[in-house]
Amino acid sequence: MKSTNTKSNFGARGWLLVILCILGCFMSSALAGSLNVSATYFNTLYGWSQTSMMLPVSIGTVIGAIISISGAKIVVRVSPRRAVFICTLIYAVCFFLNPRSTSMGMFYLTYILGNVSSFFWAMIFNPVLVANWFPRKTGLVMGWVTMGMPLGAGFSAFLIRAVYVRVGFCQAFYPYAILAVALGVIYLIVIRDFPTECGCYPDNDKSFDPKQLEKEEAEIKAMREKSPWTPKRVFTTKEFWFIWISVGFLGFCAGFLAQVVTTFTSFGMDAQIATYCMLGVVIIACFGSFLLGKVDAWFGPKRAIIIGCFIVYAMVIIEQFNFLPAKMVAFVLVGVIMGGSSNFLLSMCMRTWGPTNSMSVFRFAQPLMSLCTGFAATIISIIATAFGGDYDNAFLFIGVLGIVSLIMILNVKKENIEKKEKRFLELDSK
Repeated sequence: MKSTNTKSNFGARGWLLVILCILGCFMSSALAGSLNVSATYFNTLYGWSQTSMMLPVSIGTVIGAIISISGAKIVVRVSPRRAVFICTLIYAVCFFLNPRSTSMGMFYLTYILGNVSSFFWAMIFNPVLVANWFPRKTGLVMGWVTMGMPLGAGFSAFLIRAVYVRVGFCQAFYPYAILAVALGVIYLIVIRDFPTECGCYPDNDKSFDPKQLEKEEAEIKAMREKSPWTPKRVFTTKEFWFIWISVGFLGFCAGFLAQVVTTFTSFGMDAQIATYCMLGVVIIACFGSFLLGKVDAWFGPKRAIIIGCFIVYAMVIIEQFNFLPAKMVAFVLVGVIMGGSSNFLLSMCMRTWGPTNSMSVFRFAQPLMSLCTGFAATIISIIATAFGGDYDNAFLFIGVLGIVSLIMILNVKKENIEKKEKRFLELDSK
């Protein structure tokens, strides 16, 4: 049955939040996308290898995931907009210092801290805000929001290279640092944690009674802190594992976005032209990401994930053809899945556990999924290097993960969650 929540009528303040979240995803993936330029620069300057410069992507995600899981209760209790503000400041400092690295240690430190801050910004606290503001339109909103991920990966390489050629390498990173601070200030001053705190409505649905909404939001806040879904109960529920692993395996595609320019230049394409082509690829991919968000809103996240699995299969098959147009189409599909996989997890948690308990699950699912995808760039680079720089086998590896993802998501049963929750509530009431 199609959902009725498929219209993007978010209201002025709601649209501002959506745009801020899009830019948050843009900035998050820009850090990884910048490696398309900085990897070549530092390799020429210091002789650092491509694989060694992909490693901090994984390390940063691991650290972010560990912090998020160990302090998961904070995610429920802290003000998400204030948390985003702090993340943007850390991100800005790291983006300013990273291109000035004079040692591998400095490169690792600044990149890892930037990666951790952008992880919490885009993947933890932004989704919390989306869930608070759009409880019934989560999939649709995340379809918009995750368009920022392929755009960030593509535009970062394009913009950084363009400024780098004209005024210098370090100066190419300054606009991102400045934008991060500006966005943080807007979050802090304009956005609120819940829509009713600034005179707005959840899902921009003005049929709700304001006083009733305030009461319901207060109840949601209280119930989130007393959710029956304790860490032990979450981790012993098979649906929890099936969901984050299936979405995480699809998200492994993100590891290719740091390799796009390298792949295109291996066909003899000029580096600058390859950067333009990458930009075109990710712009096209944004429409696919948005479309997956619409599919999520129409038919639910589970069916959207199933469709995503078949897109992965198509991507793998097309990439095996050894000519440039096929590679470009494959990378378009990489961008589509990258955006879609970031959309699916929050929507799946909201649909399966509901708005009250979803954050008790999402706070663990998101860092674990990011932990999974954080190794993507490194693993893909290792596989490609092992086969002489050929990425065909890395795509075949992603195809196998896509099969596992499909099997797992087909075994997610919402009725099992409802039965468990009922039993937990009975136990807690005794």
